[in-house]
Amino acid sequence: MNIEKKITALVSWFLSRPKTSGLIVFICLFSFLSIIFFFKQQALKQDEQHEMESILAVVKKNIEQNLKINYAATITLALTIDDNGNPKDFEQVAKQIINSNNYIDAVQLVPKGVIKYTYPLKGNEVATNFDILHSPLHRKAALKAIETKSIYFSGPVELKQGGLGVVGRLPIFKKGKFWGFSAVIVKFKTLIKSTGIESFKSNKYYFQLSKINPITNTEEFFLENKSPLYDKSFEKAEIPEGDWVLYIISKEQNYLLGFFPVMIIAFLLSLLCGLFVNTLLKNLLSYNI
Repeated sequence: MNIEKKITALVSWFLSRPKTSGLIVFICLFSFLSIIFFFKQQALKQDEQHEMESILAVVKKNIEQNLKINYAATITLALTIDDNGNPKDFEQVAKQIINSNNYIDAVQLVPKGVIKYTYPLKGNEVATNFDILHSPLHRKAALKAIETKSIYFSGPVELKQGGLGVVGRLPIFKKGKFWGFSAVIVKFKTLIKSTGIESFKSNKYYFQLSKINPITNTEEFFLENKSPLYDKSFEKAEIPEGDWVLYIISKEQNYLLGFFPVMIIAFLLSLLCGLFVNTLLKNLLSYNI
C-alpha cells in the first residue's frame, strides 16, 4: 500500500513540474542514446581493428618470407668466394639465383665495400666501382650490417643505376677479417608486388611503408597517399631487417570525429523529446485548471 502511495506521489510530482520533467526526460534519453552509440562505435572499431590486424599479419608474413629468400641468395653468393677471397663461378651462380627468384632484380659481390661484380650487368653498369662505405646514403646501413654480422636492407633509396629500390647486404668475413658484402637488389615496385598489397586494395583500407631517413633522421613515407596519420585509425608492424614500419590505415574518418555528429543527433532528439514532455504537461495542467 505504501509503495502505491509513493508511486502515486511521484507521478503527481512529475506531472506538476513540466520544466523539471522535461529536463529529466532530456537527460535520461540523451544518456541512454549516448551509451548505446558509444558501445556501438566501440564494437565497430574493434571489428575493424581485428580485420586490419589480420590483413597486416598476412602482408608482413609475405615480406618476411621474401626477405628469407633474399638472405638465402646472399648466402649462396657468399659461398662462391674461396679462402683466398676470390669469387668462383659468380656469373653461373648469380644467373641461377635470378632465374629462380621472381622477386630479385640483381645480385652483387662488394669486396671492401666497392661494387665489383653485378648480375645482370646490363642496366647496372653505372654502379660498378661505387664505394658504398663512403656514400652518405648507404654508409650507415652498410656499417650496421657489419656491426651486427647479419643481413640488413638499405632503402627504399634511389639506386646508383636509377630508380627506387632496396638493397640487402650480407657482410662476409674471411679468416676473421671483413671481406665485403654479398648483396641482392630489389626494385621498389618488385618489393611491393611481392608483399601482396595489391590484392588487399579496397574501399576500406590502404597501406603505407615508412623508414627513418639516414640523412635527415625523419620518417619518410614511400607509398601513395602520404597524408598525416594523426586523425586516422591504423595498425602498424615493424620489420627489423630493414627498420621499416608497415601501416594499414582505415579510409574511414577517425571514430571520435564520426562519433561527434551522432551525438549531435542524439542531443537534438533528446531535446525535442524533453520539450515535447514539457509542452504536454503544461497543456494538461492548463486543461485541469
